[in-house]
Amino acid sequence: MLVAAVHAWGKVRRFLLCHFRSDYVREHIRRRQGECRRCGDCCRILFRCPFLKNGNFCTIYEKRSLACRMFPIDRWDLEDVPTCAFRLDGGSDVPESRSPARRGR
Repeated sequence: MLVAAVHAWGKVRRFLLCHFRSDYVREHIRRRQGECRRCGDCCRILFRCPFLKNGNFCTIYEKRSLACRMFPIDRWDLEDVPTCAFRLDGGSDVPESRSPARRGR
């Protein structure tokens, strides 16, 4: 239940950041390294995206929402999807306060 609440807040947080804090998003995207592997892991946070078909194929990849295009925005997003190929400043960038070990996973 707690993990679902954290993931739900992450979805809301990303939406709000993308639409109301574009300066914050731009700053963090500039620090982002790597590229999307199109693994689909971020498309399964909280629920499976209805546009994800045939395994990991996104049917709207070129037209996906702003929050999807910007993922991961910051280190908290990388914690939600630790398998993400993106990194910020070349490191893991997962915050101590929300690391899986600290949450008892």
